[in-house]
Amino acid sequence: MTGVGVQARARWRLGLTPAFSQQDAAGPFTTLVAFMPGPLAEEIASSVRRLPGVEGHIHYPPAQIHMTVRNLDGVELAELPDILSQAPALELRTGRLCFTPATLLLELVPTEPTLRIIRSKLDELSGASPFARARR
Repeated sequence: MTGVGVQARARWRLGLTPAFSQQDAAGPFTTLVAFMPGPLAEEIASSVRRLPGVEGHIHYPPAQIHMTVRNLDGVELAELPDILSQAPALELRTGRLCFTPATLLLELVPTEPTLRIIRSKLDELSGASPFARARR
């Protein structure tokens, strides 16, 4: 793990937002994300811009609005294409809005088991953290 990763995790444990370098857009972690279809992302971004009191929060451009599928730090990724190519499209519905000190999050709720199945397969990959497997 990089020094930045250790520092970020320590800050999370203290309840502080990790201080990532703005120069490193990807951050210090390997994460699998699912991007929203363009029209849906545009609608979400437009709705967020109209909310009062979100001026200090991070706003992703529509093309970067995503759902985190699983953190893959330290995971052997050779089998990842096979897992993803066999998975059907995810079906999600919107849930509630969640606020952190710096970010506005829209909860996405699976309407069928595909996301759980994908995450379960990812948790079995070599190098997956025991913490990820325990969350099933």
